[in-house]
Amino acid sequence: MGARSAASVLVLLVVAGCGSSSNSGDGGSADLSAAAGPDMLLPTRCGHPGDVGNSLGVGQFCTNQGPDCSTNSKAKSCSALFNGQTPSPTDSYFCSFQCQPTDPPGTCGENAVCLCDVTVICGCVPTSCIPPGDGGA
Repeated sequence: MGARSAASVLVLLVVAGCGSSSNSGDGGSADLSAAAGPDMLLPTRCGHPGDVGNSLGVGQFCTNQGPDCSTNSKAKSCSALFNGQTPSPTDSYFCSFQCQPTDPPGTCGENAVCLCDVTVICGCVPTSCIPPGDGGA
């Protein structure tokens, strides 16, 4: 997959939207280099410290500062690559990979679906991140 294609997929993943969020409320920036612990709060739409992902790695927590997605069997791209410079509630932190709307069910592994944007750029997204009414491919 080319760099432009990978970038498009991860943009989709960030835009896809996820159902949960957390916010420290202190107005400061999160130190993403710190070890993830139960008290670490990231403003995020999807992906939280401790998320392990499925058997392909889809949904595993990542920050692009470590841990990353390189050891996963298939989901080797981190959605955090396209987060802004300042932590935001629209950010996402999960491993994924590109898929096609014609791929057979289960391509993304358990608890994940292939979700496409209007230009039919698709990526595997954890089902817990899909907004109501958006069923994926």
